Amino acid sequence: MSLRRFPAIESGGLIWFAQDPAADFAPAQALAPDLDAFALGNLHLYRRHTHDVAANWKLIIDAFLESYHVQRLHAQTIAPFFADGITVADRIGPHQRAAVGRTDYLARIDRDDWRQVRKAMTFTYHLFPNTILVMSPDYLNVLTCWPQDVGRTLVEDIMLIPSAPRDAEEERHWDKSWTLLDTGTFAGEDFRAAALCHQGLASGLVEEIMLGTLEHGVAEFHAMIGQALAD
Repeated sequence: MSLRRFPAIESGGLIWFAQDPAADFAPAQALAPDLDAFALGNLHLYRRHTHDVAANWKLIIDAFLESYHVQRLHAQTIAPFFADGITVADRIGPHQRAAVGRTDYLARIDRDDWRQVRKAMTFTYHLFPNTILVMSPDYLNVLTCWPQDVGRTLVEDIMLIPSAPRDAEEERHWDKSWTLLDTGTFAGEDFRAAALCHQGLASGLVEEIMLGTLEHGVAEFHAMIGQALAD
């Protein structure tokens, strides 16, 4: 059928592929211990939904590369579950990872207890270029951006949980979590903000954008995009 063959590996519960026959999968393999800690390869697909967002895909990714907006943008949804805390972030190759620790909880927990750590910290991974992993205490969301045009992106939200719901009570629990993030937080706030930002940029009246010290992840992301396009 004249199909092209692409190099691919399985690592950390994900299948990675590249268009470059000489692609370096070392960063993906380096992330495997992190993703294995969340049991990514053993989770159950609970629900998925594709959002049609009137914004450039990079603006959507930007929203997940800093955490200070949670208390402001998400004041009506998830902000009550969070408090401004200490953020640490780094890179593994082109991929970024960040952890936001709520200091009042961290002082009281056993940091060797993974379940307690997951309740006290929020982990986010940016898999370059277009995928975000958001780790909640007992489930995670995979968000993948599929650019359709300069001002339109399809965002697929996949929610993964430890196992299939065993009864009505568990179903209610997972449905509530799904609705809170997919409908309320992502669609109603993050994606809406990206669309509004795109409108502002599309006006042609914004000559420059200044990034603050809490937005270094955003700056690094755009620098890597520029480098990838140059290569």
